[in-house]
Amino acid sequence: MDSFLSEHSRQPKLYIDLPSGGKFYNDTIIAQSQFVQIPVYGMTAMDEINLKTPDALFSGIATENVIKSCVPAILNPKKLVRYDIEYILLAIKIATHGDRHNLDTQCSKCGHDNGFEVNLNSILSAYENMPVDHYFELKDLKYHLIPITYDIVTRFGLETYKIQRQIFQIRSNQKWSDDEKESKIADLSQQISILNNSIVIKYINSISLNDNSENNEDIIKDFILNNETEVANRIIKEVQQFVSKWKFPDLPVSCQNPECDHEYQTTITIDYSNFFDKLSSTSRNLN
Repeated sequence: MDSFLSEHSRQPKLYIDLPSGGKFYNDTIIAQSQFVQIPVYGMTAMDEINLKTPDALFSGIATENVIKSCVPAILNPKKLVRYDIEYILLAIKIATHGDRHNLDTQCSKCGHDNGFEVNLNSILSAYENMPVDHYFELKDLKYHLIPITYDIVTRFGLETYKIQRQIFQIRSNQKWSDDEKESKIADLSQQISILNNSIVIKYINSISLNDNSENNEDIIKDFILNNETEVANRIIKEVQQFVSKWKFPDLPVSCQNPECDHEYQTTITIDYSNFFDKLSSTSRNLN
């Protein structure tokens, strides 16, 4: 049944082109493989309610549902790569609350809390030339890297959190001796190291030699874990360099403390569990 209210329903607030260009997706992830001029809507009242559910936020379900609601063309947000997710979250924030937001930052010299306004559209523009993949060579082999998906980030985050909670519970347990605690914590710390190595390996799309290419994840994982330390260390270094190219641009800040007046840089940091609540930042001194 038609109603005059349909003429006042949600309309797209902006249109975006995915930074990845859709290189890693098909029409099961994004409808009709529409990777450019994707309409973005503002959040609904129900979206806001979902974002206040702690368990749904922490598990990633709330963020996933908000993306489906505000960007209907995206069918499976879990399979989006990291920088596409962050770009989309910024676009939804703009569509919902406008492009200007207050950012709280702490002076890297005196610790004074400073607030200033940031234009999120300028942050979006920084994604225009981001690399979608990366490769390096080591001992005749070529390693091809790609960004990991939101699903992988969320799953590894949950696993790390569970282990960290166990460590906290062990430290606060009065029944065990210090030696028993340290032994249990050492085992859990080893699990975190294994997790960290596993997520690094997830960045490897394939390893090639001349015309031969290997992209079986289990074979690659076994090859890396049972190889010389030099190989793993190089992969970690290359992944760190690859990921660093996606970070938001640094923003210059002057400390508002009249006794300090220190100039430093800050950048927006993404925490998927509270991104829509408040922007957060990381500060550092200027070189």
